Amino acid sequence: MEQQPLFDLSEYESQPQLGDDYSDPLSAELGAADAAAVREALGGLEIKLPRTCQGVEYTRLVELVGNHLADRLVEKFAGEELYINKNCYPRANDKHLQIYYRFRELKASNPAHKALQLAALEFKLSERWVRSILFRIEHGGL
Repeated sequence: MEQQPLFDLSEYESQPQLGDDYSDPLSAELGAADAAAVREALGGLEIKLPRTCQGVEYTRLVELVGNHLADRLVEKFAGEELYINKNCYPRANDKHLQIYYRFRELKASNPAHKALQLAALEFKLSERWVRSILFRIEHGGL
C-alpha cells in the first residue's frame, strides 16, 4: 500500500529540476541568457542579495547587472547568499577540448614537455593547469 503525501506536491513537480536542460540553479531560475549575463557581471563572487528592491545594496546591484536582472535576482533569491560561478560548463568543456586537441597537434612534431609549454603559452595558462586539463580529459572527466 502506497503512502499518500501529507501535502500537494504538484507545485514542486512542475518546477524545473537540475537535470532538466539546465546546468546549474542560476540557469534553472533565470534562464540561460540571463544567467550568462549575471555570470559576466558577477562571476566568481559570493554575494548576499537584498531582500527588497530598495536600499543601497539594491542600487549597487542595479549598477552591476541592470534593472531587469537585479529585479529578477531579488524576486528569485531575495535575502539569499549566492556564489556566482564564472564559467558556464559547456563553454569550459569546449575550451578544454580545444586545449587537448591543440596539445595533440603540437605533440606530433615536438617532445611532450615542449608541446605542453607551447600549449600553455598559446592559451595563456600555466603548464600545471594544462596538464590538469589533459589528465581529466584522458581519464574520462571533462
